[in-house]
Amino acid sequence: MGMPGEMGQTGLVGPTGRKGSIGEKGPTGDKGPKGEIGLAGLKGEKGIRGDKGLVGNMGPKGQIGARGQNGEKGNPGDSVKTINCGSGWEQFMRSCYHFQFKSKMTWNAAKTDCHRKGGFLVKIDNTVENWFLKSFIIVDKNPGHVWIGAHDSVQESRFIWESDNTVLTYTDWNEGEPNNAGQEDCVHMHSGATYKWNDIQCSHKFSFICEKH
Repeated sequence: MGMPGEMGQTGLVGPTGRKGSIGEKGPTGDKGPKGEIGLAGLKGEKGIRGDKGLVGNMGPKGQIGARGQNGEKGNPGDSVKTINCGSGWEQFMRSCYHFQFKSKMTWNAAKTDCHRKGGFLVKIDNTVENWFLKSFIIVDKNPGHVWIGAHDSVQESRFIWESDNTVLTYTDWNEGEPNNAGQEDCVHMHSGATYKWNDIQCSHKFSFICEKH
């Protein structure tokens, strides 16, 4: 066998070889741009009811509603009789009143004077009567304090009328009264408090009002 010859020239490119096997996974690439909003998903189930919230602020006052129907007609009231009250007395409803503003007396002396006149220290049963009495007091302009027939000298804090010993059902007390500040057993209409009622010691000398039927 002879000696190898010199290397020949490079031959032509051969045909493409078979597909190679999958290589190893490469590193994660950079985050891509945000995609477009997708289609809405299906409606989920109703959630559990939440806790009750705080009470909101009061809303504006509503408009006045329509006027209601008239009520049933009441029973006829008793007719007011004309009473011969006599000189120095004023009639109102079924009573006569004597306003003693010139002579000032203690509560007990005023009570005695009213009894001597055939009456008693005034018993005030309602707002209408109270305002009637106040109207006469205001017109006089300077009667000062005025005794009425209420007292609690029999039992403390249990005010009764001297005329019939009944407990007061209507009152017009001044604010903070009665307070029994120092054996205050008698009641007067206070001139410094628009003639609202006040309990005070019976020994003071005030104007007074008598009443009779």
